[in-house]
Amino acid sequence: WNSMAKKSIYKEIEKNHYDCLMITAPPYSLSLLAAELQNELTIPVILDMRDPWSSHPYKLHPTFIHRLLNKRLEYRTLAAISNGIHVTKRQLDDYNLNIKNFDINNWSVITNGYDEADFVNLKESENIDKKKFNIAFLGTIHADINSPEYLFRAIKYIKDSGDNSDREIHFHHIGHSALPIERLAKKYNIENQITLWNYRSHKEALQILTAMDVFYQIHHPAYKGSEYIIGGKMYEYLRLKKPILAVVPEKSEVSDIINSCNCGESVNSVHAEEIAAALLRIIKSGNSYSFSNAEQYERKILADKFISVFTEAIDKSLN
Repeated sequence: WNSMAKKSIYKEIEKNHYDCLMITAPPYSLSLLAAELQNELTIPVILDMRDPWSSHPYKLHPTFIHRLLNKRLEYRTLAAISNGIHVTKRQLDDYNLNIKNFDINNWSVITNGYDEADFVNLKESENIDKKKFNIAFLGTIHADINSPEYLFRAIKYIKDSGDNSDREIHFHHIGHSALPIERLAKKYNIENQITLWNYRSHKEALQILTAMDVFYQIHHPAYKGSEYIIGGKMYEYLRLKKPILAVVPEKSEVSDIINSCNCGESVNSVHAEEIAAALLRIIKSGNSYSFSNAEQYERKILADKFISVFTEAIDKSLN
C-alpha cells in the first residue's frame, strides 16, 4: 500500500507544483509513509490523525504482543513527525507524557465538526410523538462499549420508581446495530418505548434529531481508550442545541466538551440509578443549558485552522 502510494505522490509532484503535502490516517500505515516522506521531500509533510491508533477501543489485537508491537510502532513513528494534526487533545497530551522525544509543539488539535449548510431550512420529522420525551442515538451500535442497554435500565428504573415527568420516555435509534435492540428493550419491559429507524440518509437523520428532546452518547467508561473517542454525531448534537446525556469516562474528550460548552450531563458510570439521575436532571431542567462556544465546531472555522497549519508548516520549512 505505502509503496504504491509513494510512487503516486512522486509522480504527482513531478507533474505539478505543491507547497505542502497532507497525509491522513487511518489507515495507520500511512503514518509511516508521512514520517518517511518528510525526510525525502523538499515541501513540508503534514500528518493528519483522524482517530486514535493503538488505543482505539474498537481496534482488536490478536494478542497482547500484537498490541505492544503496534504501540511501539505508533510511538516511534509519531515522535518523528515534524508537522502533525490530531483530532483529540487528550491523545496528544498522552503522547506528550509517554513518548520520548515527542514534541507537542509540532502538533495541532483540529476536531471534527458540523456543516452549517446542512441545517438551513431543516424541518423536523413529523412522525415523532411530541407528547413523549424523546431521546435519540445516531450511529452504529457496535457492542457492549456503546450499547443502549444501560440507558434501558435507567428508563426502567425511572419507570419503576415513579419519579418521572408527565411524558413517557421514548428511545430512538437511527443507524445499524450489531445488538438485538428490540430484545434488549423487551428484557426491561420497555419494548413499547423504542423506535428503530434503521439507516437513513443524512438529511433524514437530521430531521429526526431535530424533533428530539435529548441526545444520547455512550463510550463505556470501563473500556480502555474510551476517553479518546468522540463520535462525529457529537458536533451535530451541539449544533441542534438539545441537551446531551453522555455515559463516558470522567476525564474524556466528550466530558470535556459537555463541561466547556454546558450542553448536558455526563455520567462516569453505567449504573441505572446514576444514569437515571442525570436524565431526570435534564428532563426537569427545561433545557437550561447554554451551549456556549458550540460554534467553534462549524467546519468553516475548522477549515481556517487547517489553513493555519499549512501556512505555519510552509513558513517553518523556509526558515
